[in-house]
Order: sequence, then structure tokens, then C-alpha cells
Amino acid sequence: MEIISKFLDVEVLLSPTVYEKLKDFAEEKINILIEKIKENLERSGLLVDNLNKIAKIIEKEIIAFPTDTLLGLLEPTLIVIVGISIGFIVTAIMLPMFSMSMIQ
Repeated sequence: MEIISKFLDVEVLLSPTVYEKLKDFAEEKINILIEKIKENLERSGLLVDNLNKIAKIIEKEIIAFPTDTLLGLLEPTLIVIVGISIGFIVTAIMLPMFSMSMIQ
């Protein structure tokens, strides 16, 4: 259940015992839900088709999770780099202008 630990990554905010209890509770509820869904799909004869659809959805979410996280971290970093670059260019243009006005 690595997926649960990724989405319940609140261990920093909660004490370890509370985090473990919350994680165990969530895993237990999800396992019960999965069992009920599996039983219903077996009865209806649609188990294989629906499991394939679920697998594709989970693959997309797991692949998208690191990409979204990386882009979320990269965007502010690029904004800071562009801001520093623009500040440097503006300073490079304005500094000689101020120096020329002081010559008189």
C-alpha cells in the first residue's frame, strides 16, 4: 500500500502513533472496499474488464504524480531565476545612467 503512504504523507504534522493508526485505518477501509467491489464484479462477470480499466487509471495517476510534483517545484524556481536575471539587466542598464548624472 505505497499509494496510501504517498497520499497520507502527514507524518510530519502528526505524531508517529497517530499517523500509524490513521494509515492502518485507511488501509483497512480501502481493503474492505476493494473486496466488496471485487465480489460485485465477480457476480456480474465484468471483473477482468474493470480491473484492466482500474489498472490503467492507477498507472496514469502514479506516473502523473511525480511529474506534477516536479513541475510544481520547478515553476517557482524558474520564476526566481528569471526575476534575478531581469534585476541584473535593469541594474546593468541603470547604473551607468546614474554614474553619468553624477559627473556634472
